[in-house]
Amino acid sequence: MIRCLFCLFMLIWGTMNAHAGTSGNKSLLGELDQLLKERITYVRKKENKINYLKQLSSSEASVDKRYDIISRLIEEYSNFQSDSAFHYIEQNRLLAGSLQSKDKWLENRFQYIFLCAQAGLLNEAHRILLKLEDQYPDMSVSQKAEYNKQYERLYMNLRELAQNSHLEEEYRKQELKYSRIICELVPRESKDFYYYSFKQHYAEGNLEEAQKDIAAYYQLVDSTSNEAARALYHLSLIYKVKEDKLNEEQSLIRSVMADVKSAVKQNRSLRLLAQIQNDKGDIQRAYRYLDISLQDANSYNTRLRNSQIAEVIPIIQKEYQLQRDKQELYLRAGIIISIFFLLLILGIALYLRKKRKDLSVARSQLLSINDKLNRINCEVQEKNGKLQSLTSNLMESDRVKEKYIGHFLKLCSMYISKIGDYQKLVNRKIKSGQIDELYKLNSSTQYLLKESKDFYSQFDEAFLQIYPSFVKELNGLLKEDQQYTFKEGELLNAELRIYALIRLGIKDSSQIAEFMGYNPVTVYTYRTKVKSRAKDKSNFDQEVLKIGSIHVSL
Repeated sequence: MIRCLFCLFMLIWGTMNAHAGTSGNKSLLGELDQLLKERITYVRKKENKINYLKQLSSSEASVDKRYDIISRLIEEYSNFQSDSAFHYIEQNRLLAGSLQSKDKWLENRFQYIFLCAQAGLLNEAHRILLKLEDQYPDMSVSQKAEYNKQYERLYMNLRELAQNSHLEEEYRKQELKYSRIICELVPRESKDFYYYSFKQHYAEGNLEEAQKDIAAYYQLVDSTSNEAARALYHLSLIYKVKEDKLNEEQSLIRSVMADVKSAVKQNRSLRLLAQIQNDKGDIQRAYRYLDISLQDANSYNTRLRNSQIAEVIPIIQKEYQLQRDKQELYLRAGIIISIFFLLLILGIALYLRKKRKDLSVARSQLLSINDKLNRINCEVQEKNGKLQSLTSNLMESDRVKEKYIGHFLKLCSMYISKIGDYQKLVNRKIKSGQIDELYKLNSSTQYLLKESKDFYSQFDEAFLQIYPSFVKELNGLLKEDQQYTFKEGELLNAELRIYALIRLGIKDSSQIAEFMGYNPVTVYTYRTKVKSRAKDKSNFDQEVLKIGSIHVSL
């Protein structure tokens, strides 16, 4: 049955190792770091259990049951805090004496020896073992096995203290001697059998059998207990001999995890793991692990672990200090480089700021020039508009001149023709001796009136052709109730004809009077009459000059 469990364990362990091999132990170390941060949780859990047992012990009236409760307290304290464990061992020694129970007394002595060995009080442990030597023949098989376990542990601790000395091998022989005795006393396929069988095979160099034994032992214990941590620690020793560094480190990590979860303060795996991290160059982690290990050793008050840690501390501290010095050097170099780049960036920023200001000034100047150009452009456009208007006016003036010349030539031709006809009529009258009739014809004003009427009619038609909106625009200058109205077909009256002449540029009243055959006073009267109707009398003549054309000023 145990061998089947062993095969299952090896299969699971192989899978774990294959996963670790692909990614190293980085993720597992991360889990351990998180667990170490939370170790106070497991310590409090342990303390709560201890406090419960203390309360149970103080309220228990039966001495026999109280002894058993205190024994459980001693077990909790044995790997947690040695001074408290010694205190309760002494209490149970007195209770065992009052009960007069040899078995309980021996159990108490074995607990005391175990704790002395754990705490590094090896002489005291050996002294008590020697005192019990006379009682050995009368002990039961299980008591004899326990007695030999204490000797095995005593020599194991002596061997660890005597490492690299001439006594190490002698203590190893004694340790193996007691391991063989224990294997003969305990049931086969029990966890004690596999554990001490492992020790023998490991010492003999039979690593395959040793690995099978420790794997079988691991299957019989709680995976979060101190016993599991011990199994994993020994498994790491096998991998160390095999030079399998990956699995050695992984076994120690899992061993430390079991120690943390069982709130063990008396441990050795964390110290060895710190050494591995130091060898790998992870000085920060190594220093942190060693510091936690030292805190646990001080909390437990064990001289053995303190001495072992003391051997490692200078090595890791030296490496840690070297790394810190290197980091400080890098930090100083980084600060100098950072300051250099900061100054460089500051210089660039100041240069860019200056350039930005120059650019802003140039932009402002450019905007000002652009505004001026826009204004000039607007002025040019305005001037162009005025020039176009002036051109239009000039074209209009040319058009008026052309029309006036045309009408003038037409009138001249017509009157030349009439003078010719009149000359012929005079000649006929003279030839025929019709002097009196000729005189009568020449003295009549009807002919002149008719010609004047025709001339004004021709003038009005010509003027209204050139300025068709004259009457409408002139009415616009007059008050609404004073405006002129004409029937269809009517031309200009005398008042409007005077202002038509003014529009043509004939402003002098005497010239207008001569043109129209009026007295200058009459012309003035007409002008005054029309101006009295105007909305703006003072500027009326100037506004009349603008009728029918656009006037611009350059």
